[in-house]
Amino acid sequence: MAHTPPQRRMEEEYSGEPEQKRLRTVTQTLPSLQKFLEDKNLYIYEELQQAGCRNLSDFLLIDDDVIEHLPITDGDKDTLKDELQILSGKLNNPVGRLLRFLAEHDLSELQEVLCDELQIHDLHALAESFQSLGTQWLLDRGVKPLQVSRLSKALRDVPPVVTDKTNKVILDSVHGFMEVEKWLFQFVDTPHVQRLRHLKQLGACQWVWPTATHSRFEHSLGVSYMGLTLFDRLASKCGVSLRDPEIQLYRSCVGIAGLCHDLGHGPFSHTFEYALINRGKPKSQWWHHEHMSSLMLEDMIENYMDGPAQEVWAENKELIKLMMEGDDKRKFKKGAPYVPPVFADEYDELKHASVDIIANKKNGIDVDKMDYLQRDALVAGFSKAFAAFDPSRLQHFCSVVGGEICYNHKEHNQVWLLYDNRYKMFKQLYSHRKVRAHEYMICDALREVDKIYGLTSATEDVKKYLLLDDRVLWSVKQPYMYEQKDRQLLSMMVDKFGKESDQVREYEADMRDTHERVARAQQILGDMEKRKIYKFAREAVVTSSAKIKHYRWLVNDKYGWESLHNKVAACCAGLSPDDIIVDLNELNYGTGGNHPYEIVRFYSPNNERKNATELSSALMGQFPAEFQELQLRIFVKDPSKLDMAKSAFEKFLQEEGIGEDTGPVEGARRDVPHLPPSMINSPYAKATSEKKKRRLERTGGGTHLFAGEDSQGSMYSSQGGDSQTLPPALHLIPPAAGAAAAGRPPRPPKHQ
Repeated sequence: MAHTPPQRRMEEEYSGEPEQKRLRTVTQTLPSLQKFLEDKNLYIYEELQQAGCRNLSDFLLIDDDVIEHLPITDGDKDTLKDELQILSGKLNNPVGRLLRFLAEHDLSELQEVLCDELQIHDLHALAESFQSLGTQWLLDRGVKPLQVSRLSKALRDVPPVVTDKTNKVILDSVHGFMEVEKWLFQFVDTPHVQRLRHLKQLGACQWVWPTATHSRFEHSLGVSYMGLTLFDRLASKCGVSLRDPEIQLYRSCVGIAGLCHDLGHGPFSHTFEYALINRGKPKSQWWHHEHMSSLMLEDMIENYMDGPAQEVWAENKELIKLMMEGDDKRKFKKGAPYVPPVFADEYDELKHASVDIIANKKNGIDVDKMDYLQRDALVAGFSKAFAAFDPSRLQHFCSVVGGEICYNHKEHNQVWLLYDNRYKMFKQLYSHRKVRAHEYMICDALREVDKIYGLTSATEDVKKYLLLDDRVLWSVKQPYMYEQKDRQLLSMMVDKFGKESDQVREYEADMRDTHERVARAQQILGDMEKRKIYKFAREAVVTSSAKIKHYRWLVNDKYGWESLHNKVAACCAGLSPDDIIVDLNELNYGTGGNHPYEIVRFYSPNNERKNATELSSALMGQFPAEFQELQLRIFVKDPSKLDMAKSAFEKFLQEEGIGEDTGPVEGARRDVPHLPPSMINSPYAKATSEKKKRRLERTGGGTHLFAGEDSQGSMYSSQGGDSQTLPPALHLIPPAAGAAAAGRPPRPPKHQ
């Protein structure tokens, strides 16, 4: 009889046979290896048992080397190889993969329970069943606890199934195609999250940068997507399986926290919080949007979730809140010794680090910043102004060490770029002086109609707050909607009480006050649309830590805030505190006054997951001498009082001992225009000064002397480059004389 190739025999035997019939036929023969061999005229069952092959799953793992060492005839060896190849091809399906999985993990004894009793023929079906039903369903069928534990650990390496039915794809301007798991849409499709579509991410920036009109809705989707991506990356670095039920729960909480972390923002984002609700209040009475986000999450779970989902999220809402707000206990304390926490295993370590993914209170590196730094720069056009930040490398070269997200030390430049871009974005975009002027005009308009529209009271009621978004300005600009109703009610009161009654007079006074407030608000918004905004008068930059603390106290204290305006207004006769707005804007790198590298921990690629330290000084470059500053500005509401406000502010600065920022500050250089005030007297500035000094000595003239530098190379303050501020001797040196002294001919005049 001619020998038929195994592949051809398999095709002849199974051609046209339905898949379900094949699976049923194979499944029925799984428990009996002896019967399978006898059907093939192979009476070698005892020899295979001696080689450790107990059942059909073990038989699938036999290779040619094992067959060659079996004490059987050469003919039986050839037949065995052919049948093994046929069976491998026959089981190249979910059943075969399940059998191989059980054999590789020494769990072949579970074949009968899984395949015959429970009718599980797929490895992913087994993983899903184990995750949803737990372990008791196996223990009830006589499976030993040790085998259940071994199966649990083995299933951790089985990746979750991802299909077109499990995920949705969203095209994003920053992240491209984002895969969002469908279960997350039970949160997306709620009024709380949909409200974010009507909240501009950059608030009043849209009146200065026309393209900055994106909403907090796409930002929240991006943060959720990046949070899940980073969690998966950290899990793979830790060797943690995403199949573990508790790990999956933490992963889901990260996705929800990223989606819901901005639910509490009011109209025009941070403007509503700092310039309307909290302005003039002591810090102890400040309202925070993070707290409202937590209240909105609770309302969402209670009223918009049902069934098992509501039970699960209600039990874990505190964990989601912690991820949304960050853990204040982890804040960096300067001078405190670093004591790494101890964890039972890598699973506990990852769960501890997952709290820092959305809101990192220790060093500020979180996916919230990673998303808005990219998105805001791209949409507003700032990605062309300075080096764009791309978080993909940071997300790739990170790991969990000691329960903390740490970074490869070779990526320290990317870490610095994140902090530096944050500083630039806050200084040049978010707190631009024209943006501030628009913000204060919006808040003045909203303050006029606060009681009418219930803006402040809405912060105490989630149901009312759900109706509050950027569209409130549209409502204010429309004709007063209650005017006709007020007049009807007034007519009824006149008929009932008489025109001269106290009730009618009181109501008329309230009605006039309401209409006047609405008219003033409409006037402010009308001026803003015509670009008749509040005028910027002066600005000073404070870098002294003591003065920054002093002014920070003024902002945090109601009476201190009022006294600041009174003090500035008192510096010029005819100027009222109501005529001006004193704006204090604290800028830093997101780490207070600390160097970012003091807070971020780095690891060596040669010692990953074992030890993380501060960045070595040998890898550091040039950095600012200070990492915080305070912008002290004054705006005037009436343009006719602009000169009075300037004069008052200059006098105030003299009394406070602050050098204003209208020209180079003391130590500033005109030849280094991008040098921030915090780098004055830094090693870089001093080295540059010495270089200019040596050049001046070589040339011997004043043609190379820059404004703001004397003949000794020292720095001093100059007002707008006025020649009167130069040392007297330098006015006597004409350019030609300076060139002659240097032993070279004078430069020819430039052609017009």
